[in-house]
Amino acid sequence: MYEYEREASEWLHWVERATRLMDDRQLPSNIGELRRLEHDLERFKTGDLPPKAREKQRLADQYAELHHLFQRTEHLRIPPELSTQALDRAWQRLLRSLSQRFTVIEERAGLQGSATDIISRLARGIGITNEKLDHILNRIEDAETRIDTSRPAELQRLIDGIIDDLMALEAPILGFFEDVDQLKQMQHPESNDYYQQVYGLEQRRQAYLTRLRTQFVSRLGIRTEQLMRETEQRRATTRRVTFGRVEDCMQWIRSRLEKLSEMEFVEDLEQLESMFEEHKIDNHEIQDFRQNVDECIARQVDCFLT
Repeated sequence: MYEYEREASEWLHWVERATRLMDDRQLPSNIGELRRLEHDLERFKTGDLPPKAREKQRLADQYAELHHLFQRTEHLRIPPELSTQALDRAWQRLLRSLSQRFTVIEERAGLQGSATDIISRLARGIGITNEKLDHILNRIEDAETRIDTSRPAELQRLIDGIIDDLMALEAPILGFFEDVDQLKQMQHPESNDYYQQVYGLEQRRQAYLTRLRTQFVSRLGIRTEQLMRETEQRRATTRRVTFGRVEDCMQWIRSRLEKLSEMEFVEDLEQLESMFEEHKIDNHEIQDFRQNVDECIARQVDCFLT
């Protein structure tokens, strides 16, 4: 009986210690280390557990024999925590903890794989965006050298183009911040470093916008009136040409309508054939004229936005 208690106690101690190890949720963040841990866990499952399962069965048989021999006496004094039922419960707890640890490792490995994809996307996107900002800075400096030599309209188009490109970077940078938030949720150790890099991109973008909208525009201020005059003159010219084109089209359409409304039906075959040929010519001219109508429709926007 004392031999059983000693062996059962040693077995239970091993099972409880293994269960505590399985319940430990401090896992490595590197996916390679996670895979090695998973391999070790599989080796534990296939190598260490089967002998312990056989030992549990042997202890159960021994306990049953002792119970059969001493159940009607006062000598059966095995502690309840060493009974077959207690050992079975401890064993089931170990198996559940082992299964849960496999699940946690798989989930963590999946997250790390996802984190690897996010980091790869971030690194590539940050690099490309930095290159774009470098190019934009060169364009800003080039524009500043032209401020006293370029025409206001030309310079304004140049500045507007740079501002448009800076505004276009807002969406991808916001996407980078979202990727960083995902890394933070995963408690990835590099999340703060990538946050600083993305924040630096946004700081550069805002600084360049400020440079264009304040300092640069103020230097152009003395030429703003001239720019507005040139713009208004260009609009007036466009309106005049466009409205003239529309008037020509309307006059052509009126003349065609009058001709069609004055047509008379004839029964003479030769006259019908002649009229048919004339209609074919008219139809071709009308189809060709459709291009002029489409042009007038398209140019109407120029009258107000040019």
